[in-house]
Amino acid sequence: MSASSQPRRPNITFAQTVPLIMMALWMGAGGGFVLATIITSAMFLHLPLGMWWEGLVRAHGHVQVVGWAGLLIIGVAWHFMPRLRGAPLPMPQLIPWIVACWGSGLVLRILCQPWTLATGSRLWATGWVLSASLETLAIALTLAIFWRLAWSGPPISTRTQFLSILPWLGIAVVGLAISGLLGLSEAISAWIAPGRIGADNGVNVALFAFVVPVALAMMVQTLPIVGGLEAFPRRYLMPLAGGYGVGVIGLLIGLSFFGSFATMLPGSGMLVIGTTLIVFGGIFLTRMARRKDVPQHVQKLSPTPALMVKIYRRHLVAQNITYGPYVALVIWANVWLIIAGGVALTDGVTLLMGVGMLLPFDALRHSLGMGFIAALIFGVAPRMLPSFAGVPLRSPLLVRATLWLGMGAAVLRVAGALIAVFPIDPSWTTATLALAGPLGLVAAWCLLINLWPVLLAQPPRPLEPGVADTPVERIQGS
Repeated sequence: MSASSQPRRPNITFAQTVPLIMMALWMGAGGGFVLATIITSAMFLHLPLGMWWEGLVRAHGHVQVVGWAGLLIIGVAWHFMPRLRGAPLPMPQLIPWIVACWGSGLVLRILCQPWTLATGSRLWATGWVLSASLETLAIALTLAIFWRLAWSGPPISTRTQFLSILPWLGIAVVGLAISGLLGLSEAISAWIAPGRIGADNGVNVALFAFVVPVALAMMVQTLPIVGGLEAFPRRYLMPLAGGYGVGVIGLLIGLSFFGSFATMLPGSGMLVIGTTLIVFGGIFLTRMARRKDVPQHVQKLSPTPALMVKIYRRHLVAQNITYGPYVALVIWANVWLIIAGGVALTDGVTLLMGVGMLLPFDALRHSLGMGFIAALIFGVAPRMLPSFAGVPLRSPLLVRATLWLGMGAAVLRVAGALIAVFPIDPSWTTATLALAGPLGLVAAWCLLINLWPVLLAQPPRPLEPGVADTPVERIQGS
């Protein structure tokens, strides 16, 4: 029986990473989005916002960026990266340890960080140090898998697709390591002086130097396949990665060592970061606009192009019926990428002009986190994970729900940050933010409920050597 006629069945690599993806979904639906709802509701209800509230804000940012977005992206990346590298996922026996350490560390963070700042108790600070230590251990094990994977398989020079995104993965690996060390140092500082509020740079490093680079690398590899797009021009990836890396270094050095945006480094960094994000978003949106056209590499395979066009468009319709409006969410992700780039570019220019930031940094962080990353997860996960597992979604209508709820939450959250700049009634800001929290929470639960049957699928037996699971995977492994 040929590979193309093999029945579709779940992939062993996906089964290995399912516990990580499950934990990430629970960290969003039961952790980060819950904390966001509590934070914004407290503002709306005019509760006294003391140190407990500041602790919740910081725990929310960490759990949302690292626990939800970061771990979900790692889980998906560990499925497609081995195919790009031409080697199996190394050391899969470490994954349960990673899940145990990272999961317990994140739960401890949710409990201990707010109480440490609220009470100044060294007991709670000890729990925070333990949580950061567990996360650092999980990060070390994760980096070990990435390292082994990079040096496994055939010569890396023969894996052109993997080689083209390697600079972005390199930025992400370094960013993940630094964010873990910063998180541990922040916890130790809190133990030494429990009542003092230190810097919160770990979340910024995790967002800009880990989550965003690996998300962009995934977009380059997966969107042409799941979205039916022309491939991203790979000759741009190296210079874009170099520019983005330099920009992130400038931004984070300015924040870490000077503690403000008062230097030239953050302004230059934001200028380069903004330009890179706009280029990425613009290229993908241009390709999305031509999505109904048959990709050129597909046309070359057909002796009857007219028939191929008809079959291809039927295929797109069938995908929308099966997976819901995931394409709209992918479009939103790229729109948010351009919005985030515009905010960064604007502030970079004004900082270099010496007039300070025109737009709040919070708007940039949530344009990327609640806008770009959330839209990408809400759109790509329901499209890719059922293909990996060979199990259908619970309902494509839940994808439509995440579209309206998730993007509504993102618009309200970023609008709330931008409204605060103008001299208007502050109640508008609090009302906007208070609505964004619950909408995002319901969207996260819709995603969890929709993917749960996929994640509970029975683990498969390993496939015969050389047999790919699906046509998509055969493309990815080429």
